[in-house]
Amino acid sequence: MIDIRVDFDLTVKRNELSKIPKKPGIYVFYTESNVPIYVGQTDNLNRRIKAHFKGFTNTSRFCDYFHSCSIKIVEDKVHRAIYELYLILTYGDVVNIRGAVRRSDLHKSSEVTKSESYKCLHVLKNGEQCSNRPTLNGYCYLHGGEGKSRREILDEAIKSIENLINQCP
Repeated sequence: MIDIRVDFDLTVKRNELSKIPKKPGIYVFYTESNVPIYVGQTDNLNRRIKAHFKGFTNTSRFCDYFHSCSIKIVEDKVHRAIYELYLILTYGDVVNIRGAVRRSDLHKSSEVTKSESYKCLHVLKNGEQCSNRPTLNGYCYLHGGEGKSRREILDEAIKSIENLINQCP
């Protein structure tokens, strides 16, 4: 068993962006209630985190939920990838894995929560649409992302981590 520890170097809020170093590393965005919502890695923390906070990235649909961001400087690209996958698996409900966000933890309303008739996009084997309430990516917790089960997604992530570890010198 591998023991991975992540001690963050810095945590910043939206109004403290000038404190972010222009170095490579990993980062985790949190909601106002301190729920981890998104994990990422980059070769320039300053540029990437500012872009996320401003909604100029793939997270633009939910960037308004970003309240703070914890940062760890990690020079090695393979190590960044390992940390990122580890944190995604550890936190579980970050949007990286399933588009999943616990709405009760966000303390914000969204179009998805306002529409009671909105259903998961997954089509069941019998041809009917899943009737579960969706997360922000359109799929329910059971069908997480692209219609995959949580088990399939976790298995893929574990294989990815094992592949990255095998690439280490």
